[in-house]
Amino acid sequence: MNYNKNLVKILIFGGLILMIFSNCDLWEEPGKIFEPEEEYSYGESPIINSIEPGDSAGAGINEIEIRGENFAPASDTSVVNLVYFDEMNVNVKSATSNEIVVYRPNIVSNSLTIKVATQNLHGVAKLSPYGITEVEIPLGQRNPDGEMIGEFYQKRQTFNAITTDEDGNLYIATHLILIKRTPDQSKTEVEIDRDFDDLTQMIFGPDGLIYGTIDDDVIFTIDPITGEEDEWAEIEDDAVSLDFDANGNLFAGGDGLYMVDTASNSHICSEYNDDYEISSLRVFDGYLYLALETPDGEKGIYRNKINEDGTLKATELYFNWTESAYSDYTITSITFDINGILYVGLKDHPSEPFILINSDGSAYPMYNNKDILSPIADHIVWGDGEYVFINKGKTIRVSGAAPPRIFKIKIGKSGAPYYGFQ
Repeated sequence: MNYNKNLVKILIFGGLILMIFSNCDLWEEPGKIFEPEEEYSYGESPIINSIEPGDSAGAGINEIEIRGENFAPASDTSVVNLVYFDEMNVNVKSATSNEIVVYRPNIVSNSLTIKVATQNLHGVAKLSPYGITEVEIPLGQRNPDGEMIGEFYQKRQTFNAITTDEDGNLYIATHLILIKRTPDQSKTEVEIDRDFDDLTQMIFGPDGLIYGTIDDDVIFTIDPITGEEDEWAEIEDDAVSLDFDANGNLFAGGDGLYMVDTASNSHICSEYNDDYEISSLRVFDGYLYLALETPDGEKGIYRNKINEDGTLKATELYFNWTESAYSDYTITSITFDINGILYVGLKDHPSEPFILINSDGSAYPMYNNKDILSPIADHIVWGDGEYVFINKGKTIRVSGAAPPRIFKIKIGKSGAPYYGFQ
């Protein structure tokens, strides 16, 4: 019986083997899912040859040029360039096959690795080290944990105005105190009898005294060493902004415009009566520039050629603020750099403390990256180098621990001549 069962198993197994081998000739290999017409090539890998500016991007540098080979030109919309500074993806302004221009990223380091990857190309081009310098520096001191401390971060302290002398010392007016801060960060304080809470501007004069106005009809002087104060001149209306011309005449603008000569005699400038609201003024290259609103409600930057006796020639519209992209924002301060670019401080712009205006009428932010500088500028004053000080401490009034409110911003060029130092 067992013999018969084994025989049956052998016959069945043998039959299966025979069936398998008998069907081998019927096997067909399935076709390929995709068969390219030609072999795909990734092309040449991108290469970085140089960076401009070389080694590092200093203050005032808005664009960085990456020069090399095998980049994706902007005209070819099927491929893109990916540019990284370390792990930060940066914005590309323009691209050709051998040059990519990117906007300065909001990163500070002296050991960055720049990387370029181009879609559809093998490999990543790299260059290092590269540096990007810090341009906005909060004024104050840091504790071991890196937190800002010191007198600029005290509770409820308002910085009503700032100015600098020709040695680069910074002066800050608080309630009844004039603070002097030297470039090496040492500090002295002088008590002042006059209440500084309504101080609108202070500047140094040719005699070494500080000239100030408190939104009223009196221009006063303060000795920066002793704190001694004196009323220097009276005008008929309130003034908020001051500047000297090359001949020692002082212009005071606010509700209208006044010129005070070297003998402290005040004169009404008929070109701008008290129906003109002047927010800031600056003398540059023989002209008086004024940020103002006309009696008709038009806002702009106007200018007049200054005669030797302090009288003014015909009024010219330099920049139409009302018709600009910045018409919704409030001008607080104007100044010039050595090349004649106008810096316009803004109180209420969401991202920019100031904008730049060229003589051709173009207006633009200093950096395309809106995170590099922080907003608000109550006052802009030049230091003795290629930097400005920005005061935010009149607008930012706090009841608790204060954020940074005075900043040193590196510009990369010096300011225009200031006649109060002559």
